Amino acid sequence: MNYIVYSETEKILRTGFAPIGMGNMQAGPGEFVIEGVADDRNQKMEFDGLDESGRPINPRLIDKTPGEILTDNPPLPIVLDEDRPARMTKKEVALLMQRVKYLEDKATGNP
Repeated sequence: MNYIVYSETEKILRTGFAPIGMGNMQAGPGEFVIEGVADDRNQKMEFDGLDESGRPINPRLIDKTPGEILTDNPPLPIVLDEDRPARMTKKEVALLMQRVKYLEDKATGNP
């Protein structure tokens, strides 16, 4: 069976597959299990409160709003090419330093 483990805050904690009858064993303290398939980036659980035993009433899977999706999954920062780290060999660094010394000497008039 495919299962969804979620919290009382309606957040999907994890999803997976377990043999029939083993789905409830996937939940820890304060967690609940429902059979199904979910995308935790774009969906969340919703229910109508908890019953007297602390179990969710009428749990169901719903889509997150665009704002919730953005809050839960912020975009990666854009890194410009000139800001990316360079990978240079020691030989390349030595050649670069020789070139820098040559240009410095030329600028100051040293032979």
